[in-house]
Amino acid sequence: MAWTARLLTTGAAAAAVALANAVPAQAAESPQRDGLLDSESIGAVGDYDGDGVTDLFTTRMSNPDVMVSPYNLSVRKGRKDGSFGSPELLIRNWGTGWTAAADVNGDGRVDLLFRETDTSDLYLLPGQKDGSFGAKRLITGGFDYNHIQVGDFNGDGKADVVAMDNSWSALYMWTGRADGTLSGPTKVAEGLLFTGTSASDVNGDGVTDLIAHDAHRGDELFLLAGNKNGGLDTPKVLLNNFSYQSTMAGDFNGDGKADILATPLWRSGPMLLWKGNGDGTFSEPSQVTVDS
Repeated sequence: MAWTARLLTTGAAAAAVALANAVPAQAAESPQRDGLLDSESIGAVGDYDGDGVTDLFTTRMSNPDVMVSPYNLSVRKGRKDGSFGSPELLIRNWGTGWTAAADVNGDGRVDLLFRETDTSDLYLLPGQKDGSFGAKRLITGGFDYNHIQVGDFNGDGKADVVAMDNSWSALYMWTGRADGTLSGPTKVAEGLLFTGTSASDVNGDGVTDLIAHDAHRGDELFLLAGNKNGGLDTPKVLLNNFSYQSTMAGDFNGDGKADILATPLWRSGPMLLWKGNGDGTFSEPSQVTVDS
């Protein structure tokens, strides 16, 4: 099945565009802390500002003191020391579900690929030169998948999509075509009860890999290496004694190697960074600080 992005021009879409075009405010210096703010969580990671350091796209309730409050989408820019800046507002009323950040359309800027919660439709928000996002484009309707990840999983230079089915037991891939459409889906992995995924070139071979948790073995982090045959290799243990959540892969210190960022279960400790060695191995974790 081929998917072609098409531009929406309805009134609802125009409202979404206005929200998406909000220009980030300048972050002020502030005290540092060892974790995210209350009700703030990481929705996706990607190099928003193009400086070679992976940034955090986070969501947070617009009014944490109110039980039911709309969520806003912000970016925390990464620094080469592994820390992150204060949240800079990108889009208000971010009422979406699973989100991935990557250069989907090949223009050198980070885009947002997301599934709307109410409709399960999959959309693309293209990144703009000024740091805003353009009009949302419908990729496909009825996208009943979660944990969406984007990367070049087959090494052909085009953006592919990997997502998990609703049973959380199988992963599917949609491969990118030269005209910007996607083919698929094709089942690429099954047999684990996946509870979280993230994408980056972990082993340094130039092909995007996937890291994943298995709910049956919650203290192990797995690597499913991408390969040029268009699939994912058999899962292998990447890290043992890994009882963490909100696990993300990316180059969080700008050294050209994939790192892993995670938080202890139930936020029982500080956010930690495992610096990558570029070959699929990692250093001992170090504490990460973020600006308030």
